[in-house]
Amino acid sequence: MEEKIKTEGRVVFTSWTNIEVKTGEGQIVSLSCRPDEVEKVKEFFHSKVCNVISPETRKVKGEGGFHQYTRYDINQHRYAGGRGYIEVLEIKNPPENRCGFIINEYKPYDRSFFTEWKKIEDAITVFDSRWGSCDNDKTFPKMDGFKRLVYCNELTPWFYAVGEEEIIGDYAFPQGLQDDLVYRVGKKFVVYDQVDKISKIKSCMGARVFLSKDANNPHRISHHRFVYWDDGSVYDGSYNYDKHPPRPVNENEEWITKAIGDFYRLLSGQKTSFSVKFTNGDEFAGKIKPASKSPCAAGRYNLRVTIKGGEILEGYVDFKPKPEAPDIVKAVVVNYEKKGIKVEKVEVTSGNVERGGKKWAGVFYQP
Repeated sequence: MEEKIKTEGRVVFTSWTNIEVKTGEGQIVSLSCRPDEVEKVKEFFHSKVCNVISPETRKVKGEGGFHQYTRYDINQHRYAGGRGYIEVLEIKNPPENRCGFIINEYKPYDRSFFTEWKKIEDAITVFDSRWGSCDNDKTFPKMDGFKRLVYCNELTPWFYAVGEEEIIGDYAFPQGLQDDLVYRVGKKFVVYDQVDKISKIKSCMGARVFLSKDANNPHRISHHRFVYWDDGSVYDGSYNYDKHPPRPVNENEEWITKAIGDFYRLLSGQKTSFSVKFTNGDEFAGKIKPASKSPCAAGRYNLRVTIKGGEILEGYVDFKPKPEAPDIVKAVVVNYEKKGIKVEKVEVTSGNVERGGKKWAGVFYQP
């Protein structure tokens, strides 16, 4: 039996033979296989395969001013561009378990992303109302029909794979990214996130090394390494002054790093609870217990305020939560205390909450 040598996920055969097989629908396919498995391969194609379609790279179809290349059958329903671009894509032949209705937004030097939608009509409706906005990654998840958001940044989303590029997770994986000796594909690192300012556990998607010549000395060549992570972010190794370079995850360190990040998000108002799973199987669960049930959303409130001595004041207050006054009652009390007046009671008779107004969501409010 011939030897199989596995290199980077491929199998190298030391002997093979060329054959023609027929699929279940009668398509003739030429291929090569092991000599002792010819009949088995023929039977498989005849009984298990309808037809074989080789990936063909083509341009996206549509009316927009810019179309990328892809190996999928994609129709572009909407497009708007400037420094970056945003587009609505309908993928006619998505692979199994992948969504075919996409809004793809590319922003140079920023967080590019794509979102998945339940129907193409949902994606078109959202595009028509939001295409010129700058915070779509925060707004889209609140819209009808939204399914999922994926940050890409410098990585290519899976639906723009060309030729024989492999798909790993949500990204097209070009050849050459897996050749780095340190930053191997799938290896986990502790990475300092420049956006959230905390350390996170990230899986490596590979690395590239770029060579550049010094402008003043063309004979001096610099090596710049760019490392790609599974959340779409990139580490630029050319910055030698970086105080937080990525490092491999140590044993039993992953859960600790994740717990610190979750607790930070709890304090900053991004989460209201979190849990930590210990290595022995135990789990710690924590959540914020609000000190007040008073209204905490921004808006206009009609109040009845009783101050010391029994005097009652009535009127409306425009309220926005702040760290020193996270709810309307606390805001009124703090305001009168600054004037030297003691408040005995605050009643909210009615309120008109701002649509999308800020709410107190954590230990420290972030405007």
